Amino acid sequence: VLACQKLVDPWLTDHLRIRGVAVLSRLSLRHIDHIQRMTGAVPITSLAALPANLQEICGWVGPLEERVIFQRTYTMVHCPSQPASSGYGEPTVTLMVGAPDERSLSELRCCVPQAVRCLRIAAASGEVLLGAGLTEV
Repeated sequence: VLACQKLVDPWLTDHLRIRGVAVLSRLSLRHIDHIQRMTGAVPITSLAALPANLQEICGWVGPLEERVIFQRTYTMVHCPSQPASSGYGEPTVTLMVGAPDERSLSELRCCVPQAVRCLRIAAASGEVLLGAGLTEV
Protein backbone atom coordinates (compact mmCIF):
# COMPACT_ATOMS: atom_id res chain seq x y z
CA VAL A 1 0.00 0.00 0.00
CA LEU A 2 1.25 3.46 -0.89
CA ALA A 3 -0.39 6.14 1.28
CA CYS A 4 0.08 9.72 0.09
CA GLN A 5 -1.25 13.15 1.04
CA LYS A 6 -1.12 14.37 -2.55
CA LEU A 7 -2.94 13.12 -5.63
CA VAL A 8 -0.99 10.31 -7.27
CA ASP A 9 -0.83 10.57 -11.06
CA PRO A 10 -3.36 8.20 -12.69
CA TRP A 11 -0.77 6.46 -14.90
CA LEU A 12 1.39 5.77 -11.81
CA THR A 13 -1.65 4.48 -9.91
CA ASP A 14 -2.44 2.11 -12.78
CA HIS A 15 1.21 1.03 -13.02
CA LEU A 16 1.34 0.26 -9.28
CA ARG A 17 -2.05 -1.48 -9.27
CA ILE A 18 -0.87 -3.85 -12.03
CA ARG A 19 2.07 -4.75 -9.77
CA GLY A 20 -0.16 -5.39 -6.74
CA VAL A 21 0.32 -2.07 -4.94
CA ALA A 22 -2.82 -0.30 -3.73
CA VAL A 23 -2.64 3.51 -3.71
CA LEU A 24 -4.40 5.62 -1.08
CA SER A 25 -4.10 9.23 -2.21
CA ARG A 26 -5.24 12.60 -0.88
CA LEU A 27 -5.09 11.51 2.76
CA SER A 28 -5.30 14.07 5.53
CA LEU A 29 -2.70 14.30 8.30
CA ARG A 30 -5.20 12.56 10.59
CA HIS A 31 -5.47 9.62 8.17
CA ILE A 32 -1.70 9.47 7.73
CA ASP A 33 -1.33 9.35 11.52
CA HIS A 34 -3.81 6.46 11.79
CA ILE A 35 -2.12 4.53 8.97
CA GLN A 36 1.27 5.11 10.61
CA ARG A 37 0.06 3.85 14.01
CA MET A 38 -1.72 0.85 12.51
CA THR A 39 1.06 -0.30 10.19
CA GLY A 40 4.20 0.85 11.99
CA ALA A 41 5.39 2.61 8.81
CA VAL A 42 7.51 5.75 8.98
CA PRO A 43 6.29 8.67 6.84
CA ILE A 44 8.84 10.18 4.48
CA THR A 45 8.78 13.80 3.34
CA SER A 46 11.39 13.63 0.62
CA LEU A 47 12.87 11.01 -1.68
CA ALA A 48 16.27 12.28 -0.58
CA ALA A 49 15.38 11.15 2.95
CA LEU A 50 14.94 7.52 1.90
CA PRO A 51 17.25 5.19 3.81
CA ALA A 52 19.38 2.63 2.00
CA ASN A 53 17.33 -0.16 3.59
CA LEU A 54 13.63 0.38 2.84
CA GLN A 55 12.67 -2.18 5.50
CA GLU A 56 13.46 0.50 8.10
CA ILE A 57 10.49 2.66 7.01
CA CYS A 58 8.00 0.11 5.66
CA GLY A 59 5.13 -1.11 7.80
CA TRP A 60 2.72 -4.03 7.70
CA VAL A 61 -0.91 -3.98 6.64
CA GLY A 62 -3.66 -6.57 6.58
CA PRO A 63 -6.09 -7.16 3.74
CA LEU A 64 -7.72 -4.25 1.91
CA GLU A 65 -11.43 -4.16 1.23
CA GLU A 66 -13.41 -1.76 -0.95
CA ARG A 67 -16.97 -0.95 0.12
CA VAL A 68 -19.54 1.15 -1.69
CA ILE A 69 -21.72 3.13 0.70
CA PHE A 70 -24.31 5.48 -0.77
CA GLN A 71 -22.57 5.45 -4.17
CA ARG A 72 -19.17 6.40 -2.70
CA THR A 73 -16.29 3.95 -2.63
CA TYR A 74 -14.33 3.56 0.61
CA THR A 75 -11.15 1.53 1.08
CA MET A 76 -11.05 -0.34 4.38
CA VAL A 77 -7.52 -1.05 5.59
CA HIS A 78 -7.45 -3.94 8.05
CA CYS A 79 -4.85 -4.44 10.75
CA PRO A 80 -1.92 -6.73 10.03
CA SER A 81 -2.14 -10.31 11.24
CA GLN A 82 0.93 -9.89 13.45
CA PRO A 83 0.18 -8.60 16.96
CA ALA A 84 0.99 -5.01 17.86
CA SER A 85 3.50 -6.20 20.48
CA SER A 86 5.76 -7.53 17.73
CA GLY A 87 6.42 -3.99 16.48
CA TYR A 88 4.01 -4.03 13.53
CA GLY A 89 1.76 -1.20 14.66
CA GLU A 90 -1.27 -0.97 16.91
CA PRO A 91 -4.95 -1.70 16.34
CA THR A 92 -7.05 1.21 15.11
CA VAL A 93 -10.76 1.69 14.54
CA THR A 94 -12.55 3.71 11.87
CA LEU A 95 -15.85 5.27 12.82
CA MET A 96 -17.99 6.51 9.92
CA VAL A 97 -20.76 8.91 10.90
CA GLY A 98 -23.26 10.60 8.60
CA ALA A 99 -26.09 13.09 8.97
CA PRO A 100 -29.10 13.97 6.83
CA ASP A 101 -28.50 17.75 6.90
CA GLU A 102 -25.89 20.40 7.73
CA ARG A 103 -27.37 21.22 11.15
CA SER A 104 -27.20 17.59 12.27
CA LEU A 105 -23.71 17.26 10.80
CA SER A 106 -22.46 20.27 12.77
CA GLU A 107 -23.92 18.72 15.95
CA LEU A 108 -22.11 15.45 15.21
CA ARG A 109 -18.84 17.27 14.61
CA CYS A 110 -19.06 18.59 18.17
CA CYS A 111 -20.44 15.50 19.92
CA VAL A 112 -18.53 12.62 18.31
CA PRO A 113 -14.98 13.76 19.24
CA GLN A 114 -16.12 14.26 22.86
CA ALA A 115 -17.76 10.82 22.95
CA VAL A 116 -14.67 9.15 21.45
CA ARG A 117 -12.46 10.94 23.99
CA CYS A 118 -14.64 9.67 26.86
CA LEU A 119 -14.55 6.13 25.47
CA ARG A 120 -10.76 6.30 25.12
CA ILE A 121 -10.41 7.43 28.75
CA ALA A 122 -12.77 4.70 29.96
CA ALA A 123 -10.90 2.04 27.98
CA ALA A 124 -7.52 3.24 29.29
CA SER A 125 -8.69 3.28 32.92
CA GLY A 126 -10.02 -0.27 32.77
CA GLU A 127 -12.92 0.72 35.01
CA VAL A 128 -16.45 0.90 33.67
CA LEU A 129 -19.63 1.38 35.70
CA LEU A 130 -22.48 -0.81 34.51
CA GLY A 131 -25.33 1.41 33.31
CA ALA A 132 -23.33 4.59 33.84
CA GLY A 133 -25.49 7.56 33.00
CA LEU A 134 -28.65 5.44 32.89
CA THR A 135 -30.09 6.20 36.31
CA GLU A 136 -33.45 4.67 35.32
CA VAL A 137 -31.96 1.17 35.05
